[in-house]
Amino acid sequence: MSPEIRQLLDLLGPDNWAEVRPRLFEAAIAAGLDSVEVEGLLREAAKRSGSTLEAMRKSFTEYLGPIPQESEKVAARLVRLALDSGLELWHDPEHNAWASLHDGHRENWPVRSRAFRLWLSRLFYEQEGKPPHGQAVQDALNVLEGKALFEGEQHDTSIRVCHQPGEVWLDLGTPDWGAVRVTAQGWQVVPAEAAPRFRRSKSTGQLPPPKAGRALATLLEPWELSEGQFALVVAWLLSTLSTGPYPVLVLSGEQGSGKSTLARFLRALVDPGGDLVSMPKDSRDLFITARNSHVLAFDNVSGISPWLSDDLCKLSTGGALRTRELYTNEEETLLQARRPIILNGITDFVTRQDLLDRAILLALRPIEGYRPEGELWEEFHRLHPQALAELLDLTALALRELHRTPAPNVRMADFARWALAAEAGYAEPGAFLDAFLDMRYDSVLIALDADPVYPALSGLLEAQGGSFRGSAADLYDALKGELGDKRPPEGFPRNAHGVAAWLKRTAPALRKVGLEVAPLPREGHERKRGWIITRRPSERVGTQMAAMSADGRESRPGRGKNADISLGNRMSAECPHPADECPHPLPADISSPVRTFADIYPNGQMSAQKPRAGRHEGGDADIADISSPNPSNDPEEGSPDEEGGDVAWF
Repeated sequence: MSPEIRQLLDLLGPDNWAEVRPRLFEAAIAAGLDSVEVEGLLREAAKRSGSTLEAMRKSFTEYLGPIPQESEKVAARLVRLALDSGLELWHDPEHNAWASLHDGHRENWPVRSRAFRLWLSRLFYEQEGKPPHGQAVQDALNVLEGKALFEGEQHDTSIRVCHQPGEVWLDLGTPDWGAVRVTAQGWQVVPAEAAPRFRRSKSTGQLPPPKAGRALATLLEPWELSEGQFALVVAWLLSTLSTGPYPVLVLSGEQGSGKSTLARFLRALVDPGGDLVSMPKDSRDLFITARNSHVLAFDNVSGISPWLSDDLCKLSTGGALRTRELYTNEEETLLQARRPIILNGITDFVTRQDLLDRAILLALRPIEGYRPEGELWEEFHRLHPQALAELLDLTALALRELHRTPAPNVRMADFARWALAAEAGYAEPGAFLDAFLDMRYDSVLIALDADPVYPALSGLLEAQGGSFRGSAADLYDALKGELGDKRPPEGFPRNAHGVAAWLKRTAPALRKVGLEVAPLPREGHERKRGWIITRRPSERVGTQMAAMSADGRESRPGRGKNADISLGNRMSAECPHPADECPHPLPADISSPVRTFADIYPNGQMSAQKPRAGRHEGGDADIADISSPNPSNDPEEGSPDEEGGDVAWF
């Protein structure tokens, strides 16, 4: 059900039926609802207006008007016109019918969408000089949908970002449906026919064509970010072009720290379209929003309920919502998504540990030198092409380095590995991981500070010399003793079972601040389980660095914000080849003196005789397959021909 229909149903009542009726029926026709969906809509409208279903059916029939006798012929004519136009019908893995229109470029639209319905009506009007009857259009859509589902091929669809083996694709949102292809060799703009099948929504905005340059540091200057904060922000931006999981970027700070403007900037860099929105009211609205945008940005968050925290965790690492399809009894709709998310607010509104484990926390300082917002946006639009190109360069760098970048022993290891693979392009050695680990430790403290039990437990351990041993009931009584006459805070366990559940849930966070929690074997006649809690040194960084092996990267020159991360000769920013030949490596230079593409070696290496630190003597895999959870580390796979200098493409 479209938002317009839902809004009209919410507005509908016995007193305004005559006023709302034509708008509701028109919205139903525009949405292309089939007979089952129309029946469900009429049933709901009758309930809300206090009318009978039969009266509602009659009202809808009168609104449609008499069906012409040639309606079946018109429907057949519509189907024939659509197929003769070169229309391509296909379906996605979720069995939704799609149509690809070819009018100088390829566009992909759901068969049941308003855009496709209007295209079909326009096609008939151009041929016949009159509009088709609504019932004829509906019959034609039913036929085309059946052809797409049972005769068409199956293709995946993506919104804004798509991943294929060794490739990252970015939909520019332009009227010609062009896209950017990124590989380990660089990036290029290609026509729609050479790109994957992107889908778009009303919130899909337009990105500028990328232009070689570096502008991320300049765009973020108004917020005076520290080196660690800058590394975390760029790492998050870089993650939006990865396969995920995606960390949730949490911006906090007092009024005047520019939280909302920064959130708008970061979203517009990758996925422009619409403004920041308020938190959704339920899981369905959240997942529908995620289906229609790649980056989700929520403004002025003051608190997050448990169900919303759980759903944000699902969207961060990937999840799905199964719900009954509207106007049906047994049909089911599956809404699944994995999305980058931005939240901003004044207080520490993220307090549940599971969401904190998936978050990047950024505390912004108040801005001292205010500038007009219009001036900031003027500068943003001027630098956007260069900033986008820098992000694409970093993505290409990550693809080149991913196969030899070890994953650190941290939560969200995929994100951290992706960020580390491109670290040479935006930060000094170790800056990202240092900032990430410090931030993770601070997030644990934030969660414990907001916890109703931790303060009492800290006082108890201090009074008992740093350790506790006993059952959950003993611990419950001891914690209540620490509270004394004070009323237990909200969320404090009500019994021993609640204390045991709290220990299991909070043990990972307690361990990071030096409290080891371990269950004991059941003992005694009642077979009660005991617990032991001991204080030991904090593991703030500790063994998390152990998995990082030395690979020679620290000795590489030219790291950081000003490092040259472009290849000696990248793909061109435009693809002049015909659609059936694109994409191909092109001998066009946009960043350095002219060279042939055969001179390019992986990782910016221009000589086969002097391999860089960390390279295998037999060559390197220069394209990392980020579509697979286990990228190939075979040094021979995908390596360039050292004699001819050709680059292997997949």
